[in-house]
Amino acid sequence: MPARAVRWPAGVFLLGGAGRLLSLAVSRPAAMLFQLALAAIELALPLVFFRLADAEERTRRNPGNATPAER
Repeated sequence: MPARAVRWPAGVFLLGGAGRLLSLAVSRPAAMLFQLALAAIELALPLVFFRLADAEERTRRNPGNATPAER
């Protein structure tokens, strides 16, 4: 799967987390801890996906430096 195919959904996921934080700031929901946990996941996972996509691109550009498991 190309890295671009991972970056778009991760970006949308990141925007969803930002929207959730904005929603939490405007209105205080009853399940505040649950909403904060979901926001943390929505903000942290895209960063992992972006990093993995960068690593995949570097490996595709220079396959000679890849480990045997990546070949």
